[in-house]
Amino acid sequence: MTPLGKSLVFYLKYMAEMNRLYGHVEEGKEPDLTGLDPAQQVLEMARTVGAAAYEQVADFLELCGEGIEDHFASLGIATLDKKKNRAFVKKRWSWSIDVGIVNGGWFSCGVWVTAPPEVRIPLDTDVCGVVVPWLWSKGGRKGEDAVGVILDGWPHSRAGEGLVEDRGTVALACIPIKAQPPGSFDADCDPLIAEVTKTVAQIGAEQTKAIASLAAGLKESDEA
Repeated sequence: MTPLGKSLVFYLKYMAEMNRLYGHVEEGKEPDLTGLDPAQQVLEMARTVGAAAYEQVADFLELCGEGIEDHFASLGIATLDKKKNRAFVKKRWSWSIDVGIVNGGWFSCGVWVTAPPEVRIPLDTDVCGVVVPWLWSKGGRKGEDAVGVILDGWPHSRAGEGLVEDRGTVALACIPIKAQPPGSFDADCDPLIAEVTKTVAQIGAEQTKAIASLAAGLKESDEA
């Protein structure tokens, strides 16, 4: 077992509160200490846990990213560009890379971590967070529809359906993060990484070429 990180699991379980106390600090804003007593002690705890959680999520996502990058490189037909650096991954809890084909178009593939969505995604009550591998293409809704057809309809959901919001994006899977044992702050990252890699590996060479070629003929603003 490779630990995901107790601080990260804690942050996911209490994301609203941790964002209030620490997430805004990451954005350069003052934390909201309303109703906290003793406020300073709680704030110091949140800073310690939050700082560790941001490092742990970056570690985890970079490992997921290695699997994604290795997969597309192994196809022998893809060019890889604009891989997000650690500062971006740490700040946004999201990793991505652009995948293209020679003399053709490109798309982005990545993975992010968040607390369980509040609507439309049925999950067990012991799920503290989710890992979401995703794919983005130009073309807005038209791009989402076309990617769904190319991938034979297996992606989990599209923009606005609970996991991803940016038009042109499809969530390839919704992978639950569960603490083991329940109630603890222990979780194993190895099966999560394996599931991300397995999901993205379903995008083969022909599908990669098809999605990139499709994107070459679409506009980001095309919502048809």
